Amino acid sequence: MLEHKIFKLIKVLHSRELTSVEKYLSSPPISANSDCVKLFALICKFHPEMDNPKLTKERLYGKLYGRQPYNDGKMRKLMTQLTQLIEEYLLHQELKKSEGLRTRLLAKALGDRNGFELFLDAVESRLRELNKQLDRGRDYYRESYELNELVYFHPGSDKLNKRNEYLNRASDYFERYFTLVTLQIESNNVVRNRLELGQSSDSYLEVVMQVSEKPEFASSSAIHFFRHLVMLLQDQVVEDLDQVKKSAFETFDQLSRFEQDYAINLLRSYAVPMANHGSVPHRRFILDLYKIELERGFFANTISTGAFMNIVSLGCRLMNLIGLIIL
Repeated sequence: MLEHKIFKLIKVLHSRELTSVEKYLSSPPISANSDCVKLFALICKFHPEMDNPKLTKERLYGKLYGRQPYNDGKMRKLMTQLTQLIEEYLLHQELKKSEGLRTRLLAKALGDRNGFELFLDAVESRLRELNKQLDRGRDYYRESYELNELVYFHPGSDKLNKRNEYLNRASDYFERYFTLVTLQIESNNVVRNRLELGQSSDSYLEVVMQVSEKPEFASSSAIHFFRHLVMLLQDQVVEDLDQVKKSAFETFDQLSRFEQDYAINLLRSYAVPMANHGSVPHRRFILDLYKIELERGFFANTISTGAFMNIVSLGCRLMNLIGLIIL
């Protein structure tokens, strides 16, 4: 039943979103075709499984237009229109969530319309907001680089005495972004190579590891943390796990949700081999990582069967060991 894009698109919507989408379709700024709104309501009756044999174009057409002869072209056009509107809704939601994305789009729009002063105000305002926030991960470096680059390459920036300062800052942020992303990717490659699934980018890593030792780079908690993580994964050495957790906690608040999740998975990959060889501290460490994920809401209200079984298995092993020690 899911061969049509509109069915797939509505299937991925969260149940709590359906009412919001319907309101969006009916709102004055959108003024969607009333048939679009009706079609959306009809399809939503099959949400979330969307595998009912009654979910067909022909049946939906009959519900919309009664006994009119089925017109495939008309139905396809309506489904395409609804698909585009829902995609616009999703884009609108992302714009609402991302101040950075809104600023970049606004700056581009102003810059393309010969509004240099307004363009510069928008960029500088966003740069000030970035420097106030705690996040100093890949998103911070990438956005800071892009904004400074926008100003440098704008034709109106020739009037600025500080034009080259934007280029210098853009270069500086790009180097940090490239360094951090390379460390993150390479840490994952180490794990993949262990499983014979990937190939290391040693040519980049060697240079990046050297660069990340420089004081101006090492001062970045995120770069320092992921550099240490690469070394842990490469060497498989037994570290002071309390210190590793402390370093992770100190860094996590400066990372995006994606980077936090990424780091936890890599820390788990570091600990698993030693836990499988019977290391009790590493088993506790893995259990603590699951605890962090639960506390930070990484499981999105549900826990996969695999994660649940791992948590239970680790907990039982640790409890059995405690029982043996007591006995």
